[in-house]
Amino acid sequence: ELLTLPKLSWISISGNPIAIRPVTNKKEIPKEMVSYNKSQILGLGASGTVYKGRFESKDVAVKIFKHDSKGSDGLAVDEVKIQQLVDHPLAVVANGVFLSDDGTSHEGMVMDLLNNTEAIGLTPSFDTVTRDAGPSDAFQDLSRDDVCKVIWNVGSVLDQLHSFAKVSHSDVYLHNILCDKGIAMVSDFGASFCYGDASHFEAIEVLAFGRLVEDLFAWFLGISVPNSISNVGCISGSPLEEGQLKDLLGSILQPDQGKRPTFSEIMETLSRIPDFD
Repeated sequence: ELLTLPKLSWISISGNPIAIRPVTNKKEIPKEMVSYNKSQILGLGASGTVYKGRFESKDVAVKIFKHDSKGSDGLAVDEVKIQQLVDHPLAVVANGVFLSDDGTSHEGMVMDLLNNTEAIGLTPSFDTVTRDAGPSDAFQDLSRDDVCKVIWNVGSVLDQLHSFAKVSHSDVYLHNILCDKGIAMVSDFGASFCYGDASHFEAIEVLAFGRLVEDLFAWFLGISVPNSISNVGCISGSPLEEGQLKDLLGSILQPDQGKRPTFSEIMETLSRIPDFD
């Protein structure tokens, strides 16, 4: 069965019948409260364009969806619904969403305007395929303390997503982890979906989290994290020292989904490890 493949680390079912589209309007705001300048483009994507705008007397980023957009990650309506479920200080999500003039579809959403933020990783290449291509130019040197802070922040967001919202981020990569003033935040919920009681999806994302940790240790610390799926480290380097962290990562990376810890269990274990005090 697809969902139980031992090396499956990333999967998105957004927009498919198996996914659950949440019923929520808690972040809907009147369209007239939002303004934006079409000449000030901050970014372009498959599902829409992000402009600099104004909301509640402050500068913001405003994403306007393409009409009837169906991006590579799914439908705009699914992204909007997920954005309204996520509420974590370390998640880059919408502060509000607004409808089109006729009220039949979501036209856009308002997000904080993040200045001077950089992604930690580079998107996968044809050489790396499913893994990030390496650290971005802005992040060539992170200390062990920095690496542990990134791990903690990402884990805390994923814990809330899975433990309380039953949402899979589905794109857990370092190219989606942004740093703002040294604080790592989880971004890009375009592939995210609700899964209800299907526990496979948390176990799959736990493995994606393990891959992210592998990359952090290999890129910045020259340490090879034991990968029990292949019984070797992901990249040659100094072996990770014996201890609670090595044991935890071994359980995260094991092929048997049923034996992987939940994100709640991961965070509880990390809280007892001195590196994460």
